[in-house]
Amino acid sequence: MNFSLLSLMFSAAMVLAVPQFSLADAPEITARLKGHVVDNQASGVSNILIRASNFSDASFSARTDDDGAFDIGVFDGTWYLEVDPGEAVARGVVGPVVAHEVSGQDITNIVHTVRVVTGEITGTVTDNGGGAIAGVSLSATASSGGDAYTVFGQTDGAGNYRLGVFDGVWQVTVNCFTENGLTAKGFFCDDNSRSVLVSEGNNPSAHFSFAPLPPLEIATTNIAAGTQSAPYFAELSATGGAPSYFWTLAPSSQPLPAGMELSSDELTGRLTGVPQVSGSFSITIHVADSGGRTADRQFALEIAPAATHIGGWVEDDAGTALTNLQVRAHSESEGFAASVTDGAGAFQLPVNDGLWSIGFSDEELAQRGLVAPEFLVSISEGAPAANQRIVLQRVVGSITGSVRSARGAAVDFISVTASATINGTNYAAA
Repeated sequence: MNFSLLSLMFSAAMVLAVPQFSLADAPEITARLKGHVVDNQASGVSNILIRASNFSDASFSARTDDDGAFDIGVFDGTWYLEVDPGEAVARGVVGPVVAHEVSGQDITNIVHTVRVVTGEITGTVTDNGGGAIAGVSLSATASSGGDAYTVFGQTDGAGNYRLGVFDGVWQVTVNCFTENGLTAKGFFCDDNSRSVLVSEGNNPSAHFSFAPLPPLEIATTNIAAGTQSAPYFAELSATGGAPSYFWTLAPSSQPLPAGMELSSDELTGRLTGVPQVSGSFSITIHVADSGGRTADRQFALEIAPAATHIGGWVEDDAGTALTNLQVRAHSESEGFAASVTDGAGAFQLPVNDGLWSIGFSDEELAQRGLVAPEFLVSISEGAPAANQRIVLQRVVGSITGSVRSARGAAVDFISVTASATINGTNYAAA
């Protein structure tokens, strides 16, 4: 019987792809899987590739000798043994996937039985208008002797497929979610399985028809305006296509305001952050679905200026202006603002109403040998807070010690702080 090589086209994609170990990081071989590959007439199947995979991070293979014998080194764990699906199709056989539990000892006398192809299942995969769906993957599975046998195939340019099988009840399934699945091709994946009886060469057929997915579109039409230095959140939704959705800025888009980002979950996009600048921004949102379809939509994002500012200067305890030092402000409502001192140590932070804590980078303070004070500023009714003088103390020594448990054992990764009050101002070092 002349079986189509359509099955072979898909088989390479269905072989489990697992990372191969380098010699440097390969686990030690602790046992061997030894046996024979035979057909259902008990004849040895020579020169066929047989693979052992743990379906996680390792795969080892061997080629059978003239008698069908194989010997594969593995390490402890559950290993799934199968002949290469592509070679099986080429040889006119169908193989099972059989699990073997390895725990430090060889497993010998394995008889891995492949079944000789005696018939075929044919059919078509089309859209609901009768048009061919080309290149979609499918499989057929049947049980024999307690093992599950699976053969893989792919439709040709006319939507036809052909699977070599043996007598039995086969479940033919059109794949939904792989690269060559229905959703990737742009179709709903429902009613995608048929039960087919193959008996005495009757060569049955199983035909499938699927409705196309609606076009992918960004459903959100407008996004909220924001305010500089205040938390921002906007959610984006899409319809159609094949979820999940992945959201990004289109290459042609204007960048988001500093302090903002676009992120994705499985369905929605989210614009979040604390914008550090004000202005009008024209941004183009790009969404892609799991099948590679895309859609774009342009939005106008308006960020209003902060209501007022906190201004002043930073100096050390000797009265020397601290220049090029980053100053940060955090509010109780999760607002954020940042500035860098100028040549006179002056700064100005755009803020909104609320209680603001003024702080500095721990890394910068450590590099400059400075300790910062606890400094709070309350803003109300948009009134500015100018002429804020912040004095940082110079480090003149260190406090050392150790942290131990009640039994004297060293305790690591514990944060230790020291605080002091100088001229009525609290300072803390960590």
